[in-house]
Amino acid sequence: MHDHITSERPEIDFDQHSPEHARHAVRNYNNIREQHPVAWSGRYGGFWLISGYQEAVYALRNPSIFSSARFLNAEGRLDGGIAIPPLPFRLVPTETDLPEWEGPRMLLNRALSPRAVLAFKERAQDFTTLLIDRYIASGEMDLVLHLANPLPAILTMELVGLPLEEWERFAEPFHAYPSSLPGTPELQRAVEGIQWINRQLGELVKRRRKDPQDDLATSVIAAQRLDGSRYTHDEIVEILAQVVSGGVDTTTSLTANAFWHLHLHRDDRQRLIDDPALLSPATEEFLRFYTPVQAGGRTTTERCEIGGQEMGSRERVLLALSAANRDRHEFEDADKFIIDRFPNLHMSFGLGMHRCVGSHFARLLFETMLRAVLERIPDYEVIEAGAERYHSIAAVNGWATIPVRFAPGAIIGAGRSLPGP
Repeated sequence: MHDHITSERPEIDFDQHSPEHARHAVRNYNNIREQHPVAWSGRYGGFWLISGYQEAVYALRNPSIFSSARFLNAEGRLDGGIAIPPLPFRLVPTETDLPEWEGPRMLLNRALSPRAVLAFKERAQDFTTLLIDRYIASGEMDLVLHLANPLPAILTMELVGLPLEEWERFAEPFHAYPSSLPGTPELQRAVEGIQWINRQLGELVKRRRKDPQDDLATSVIAAQRLDGSRYTHDEIVEILAQVVSGGVDTTTSLTANAFWHLHLHRDDRQRLIDDPALLSPATEEFLRFYTPVQAGGRTTTERCEIGGQEMGSRERVLLALSAANRDRHEFEDADKFIIDRFPNLHMSFGLGMHRCVGSHFARLLFETMLRAVLERIPDYEVIEAGAERYHSIAAVNGWATIPVRFAPGAIIGAGRSLPGP
């Protein structure tokens, strides 16, 4: 399958999915990057690990050489894409190249532009108020299960046009998939849940063809490719699945890590409480320091050289964005969280044509949740014995639970109710 170039290459025993890596990811990536910014791992059929900042920038800015697209391998199976091993479903436009990429990406650029996202600001604030209201009188809640999970899911459901009361069933598989280990029953259940979501998206498309609404599903159905043709049913489902998958887990993970950080670092918490203007630069430092999407896969399309290493055509590559975000050659005191760091040219949203299309949406939801917690339950204490990280952080650096205690407060959204459980 692979057209290897014969050369001496640094080989490492690296398994990004392992629980050991989840426990020691920063140390592992730092050690690898300092020794071999470009190295070869024999896991999952073999792949190059790129952990240096400049090397990752080169790969991201050269998508014609480092392809995100899926392809049929020599065994006739669907390979490639943005995950190693490959995802059991395709994401559009993330797992496409030009020219297929351009139409869906332009469509989502419009739907998730800064101006379009601002329309969700008031709804995000209202839902956040109601989510905290559910627990504030009790003095106990789970910042993941009761806030950071539901808010991005509910707003994503609203954006797409899905029933808000079903947010949990749509969100759960996309939390479970990246946190489960390959080959486990938990992963298989997550895959089955995602297959169910795709079927529901298919039914949504059928309904919107008959009864258009002011939502993304209707917009994608009405959209035309650059050549004037319409997207097929399956393509529409893939585009909507991209939005759902991106909307319900990565923002949750960023927010959870911020809550954990502010539990451990009370000085940073107090600075944000005293000076809310710091929230904007702090958001960028949370993104850099706790990179939500840890790594992304690519496939070489030709022989190339990067970081002093020669790669053959059709070789798999994993871009460790979280490692690049701590490259000491690019970030002063890279392993230190600096709340007002500037400049902060992190690559947590990627770079180039595949830069995260939902970045404005993610920032809005993250800042809304963090601001509300600091205003309404500023004294929260994490019950550390009940806090649980993802068992695998190969893709998403998340938390399953973060239970907290705090001084009971007042309900401020009386008379309104939330959708779903």
